Amino acid sequence: MQTRLQAVLDRESPGYAVARHRYIKHAAFTLLNRILALRLAEAHRLIKGHLLMSLYTSGGRLYHY
Repeated sequence: MQTRLQAVLDRESPGYAVARHRYIKHAAFTLLNRILALRLAEAHRLIKGHLLMSLYTSGGRLYHY
């Protein structure tokens, strides 16, 4: 019974490489989506441009000016 269960789990579960690729793809999509949202907010003057530059140059830490 244990060997059958293990065989089914091995067959059905994705490998580590597939899971890593899926994680990287989702993380990249999320990052690009957030950058696009910030750019759109800047274009519509909802946030100031220097705020984005401070985020880019400070490693993500937000400093108040």
